[in-house]
Amino acid sequence: MAKKLMILLFILIIFSLNAQYQINFTLEPPFYNGGTFNLFYFNYFADFDLDDSASQPLIFTISIQNISTEYHDYELRLDGSWGTYTGESTLTPDTNNPQPGATEIITNQDIVSHDNTSIYVIDKYFDEMQDALEDQVLADETGRMPDGVYAGTIQAFEPGTDNPLSNQATIYITITSPTPIILILPGSPLGSPPAEIDDLNPNFVWVSNLFEYTFKIWELEDENITAEEIALLNPLEVIDGIVSTTYTLPPSVQLVNDQVCAWQVSAELLTPEDETVIWESDFYLFIIPTEGTTGGGDNTAIIQNMLNQMPPGYETTQIENLLNGGYVPDEIILEGEVITWEQLLLWLQNLSNGTWNILGLTIE
Repeated sequence: MAKKLMILLFILIIFSLNAQYQINFTLEPPFYNGGTFNLFYFNYFADFDLDDSASQPLIFTISIQNISTEYHDYELRLDGSWGTYTGESTLTPDTNNPQPGATEIITNQDIVSHDNTSIYVIDKYFDEMQDALEDQVLADETGRMPDGVYAGTIQAFEPGTDNPLSNQATIYITITSPTPIILILPGSPLGSPPAEIDDLNPNFVWVSNLFEYTFKIWELEDENITAEEIALLNPLEVIDGIVSTTYTLPPSVQLVNDQVCAWQVSAELLTPEDETVIWESDFYLFIIPTEGTTGGGDNTAIIQNMLNQMPPGYETTQIENLLNGGYVPDEIILEGEVITWEQLLLWLQNLSNGTWNILGLTIE
């Protein structure tokens, strides 16, 4: 163990002796290092005037500080990894800066091809690296950046060698396309009879990969109502800032028997252009009968939700008639194995977010 510690210490000492510069690599708002973003459009940083580098949004800042007692020749190697694309650039200073104790600041605006303010000679400009990526984005009709991790590293080296003169600084973000908000329980889609449940304080469950949700619930006078008409009504309750995909009403909100209710979940997404995009789920309807449910309550609703996601053309009439008649399965068999209702709900969530696909459903 002591030998290992000595070797590690020796490596650290050697690096500290060679380190002449300290580099910081930071992302600028609205981005932050390690963040995950849902809506990232390529034109956020692609559409700018090459003759006016300041027209490009400020994306990242690099600072290089001379921590030595003298100036050492160096070159900066900037590497980018964007989806399946990788690019690299070498920045060679044309002045003897930074001097001991001083710091040089570089941004993405300083390393575009028509910029003349940089103190560096650049072999491959940032906008050229962007152009190489643009072909990938144009293949996506949404204009969004492809999903994946987008990373950048920068380090100072002795010119023409692999001898490092600084730490390696890294930035990265993750792009994950937003998925629709799909309601699971309780209820049935608008246009179907309200699902009967037996819990006056139900647990609401939905599926999406977004970060923060708004929950709304309405009491309806008529179940034969359109989505546009519901949206004009005053909700019974609106809850903002939900950071999970489940929610239970607080005791202050009392649902009543024999009252048709509708609920919906929405989320606000802020694009890098400071535009707000609102994603909304469909409406689900439910009722809590005084005499109790005639069917299987939430368990029946789970099966009904599975039927709603069957492939187009799949015949579900026979199963729906059984459910409407109060039939509740004694056992659930998934791929030959008996599972619980809780396991079936988890499976349904994976089905809704696209992780799995359903091929068929039978009731015996």
